Amino acid sequence: MKGIALVYRPTDRAKLLRQKFLEKGIEIEIVKAKDLISKINNGILNRPLSTYWDFCILDFANLTIYHKACDILASDNVKMFNAVSATKICRDKWLAHNFLSSYHIPQMETYEDYTAAKNAGLIQVASNSIDDLVSKVVVKERSGQQGKQVFLCTRLSQVIAIVNKLKQRKHKYIIQRFCDTTRNRAV
Repeated sequence: MKGIALVYRPTDRAKLLRQKFLEKGIEIEIVKAKDLISKINNGILNRPLSTYWDFCILDFANLTIYHKACDILASDNVKMFNAVSATKICRDKWLAHNFLSSYHIPQMETYEDYTAAKNAGLIQVASNSIDDLVSKVVVKERSGQQGKQVFLCTRLSQVIAIVNKLKQRKHKYIIQRFCDTTRNRAV
């Protein structure tokens, strides 16, 4: 059995993955998506690609070349693990929220942007102070991972500053109601 790890560029994660598979007696070839397309176009690789690889694992990047390479591998009957569509959902907190909600899996109250959160009443200022929020909120970069780019806000000024910073960097974000029982852990 032989697999391919399709990557944007070789990473330590892909190399570790190859090592772990080798320990189980399974060979993994690390191939850059653009190199795969180039080898097909130049006749270096013949189709079907299932003659080279039994399965593919993606080290995801959201690039058109990635989608093209994945489509070719899948159409040539190479088993796809962590397919592009699933990886996109897992890498984007808003897409993940919507996907899980579509299956009626309870989710924390979540909004795509500041205006939606304010219009829904999540962002309300306490009457005794112009800057205190009625309830704490969390602003998260949609593509953040491992707790990075997650900001707990107790003041309206914090929410506005973080949202403006993310917008300035052209980063998408979500705003969620804070749940104290999940402090410092992913849910």
